[in-house]
Amino acid sequence: MALGSMVTREQFEITDEGIVHTPTGYSRKRNGDEDIGQTGKTLPSGEHYPLDEVRVWAERLWIERVRKKILV
Repeated sequence: MALGSMVTREQFEITDEGIVHTPTGYSRKRNGDEDIGQTGKTLPSGEHYPLDEVRVWAERLWIERVRKKILV
């Protein structure tokens, strides 16, 4: 199995409605609904983002956003 591409903070769009990993289309809505998009597949660009890594980043960034909103 090939190594996955590096997941970075800059690859995510975060709104009040949820979070999206733009390279793969992975999304998680505020209510917890998840769509894995093309995560885990090799993209036309040749990149491959493992689901577990994208999921961990999405959760981490969402928690960070929620904490910031609570503290404001």
